Amino acid sequence: MGKRIDIKERLEKYSIPEPNSGCYLWVGRYSRDGYGQVYYKGTQARAHRVAYLEHKEDIPEGTQVCHACDVPICINPSHLFLGTHKVNHEDCTRKGRRPYGDRAGSRKLSSRDIPKIKKLWNKGFYQQEIADMYGVHQTAISRILLGKTWSHANA
Repeated sequence: MGKRIDIKERLEKYSIPEPNSGCYLWVGRYSRDGYGQVYYKGTQARAHRVAYLEHKEDIPEGTQVCHACDVPICINPSHLFLGTHKVNHEDCTRKGRRPYGDRAGSRKLSSRDIPKIKKLWNKGFYQQEIADMYGVHQTAISRILLGKTWSHANA
């Protein structure tokens, strides 16, 4: 049986430095969503989280380890920071990595639909009727009318 290496050595062994960005790219096992995985304290864990734990500090409950470099396979501790889901989501959107509105590939509505939806509502149509017309859930219509989504679309 081979010598067991500690986790810091394993992180180093399964990453390669990328000279242009300063990222340490994980070359070990990956999860389906493209993040590095490593066996850590009896369970599979994301490699960037383990790198953060081993080189910086504990990760509070409900906190995410975010990438300043926007490279999911980077485990360079200096590229990692803590944030809430909301902070991570806003960072992602601000950097143009999370499409929303007309740029979202899975969308059923477009910005051109929003004024039409509001007109239908003002004419007395029920939210469920409008949702059925557009093939979306009633809550999607409610969120539009409340200004929680598609607020960037002109009415």
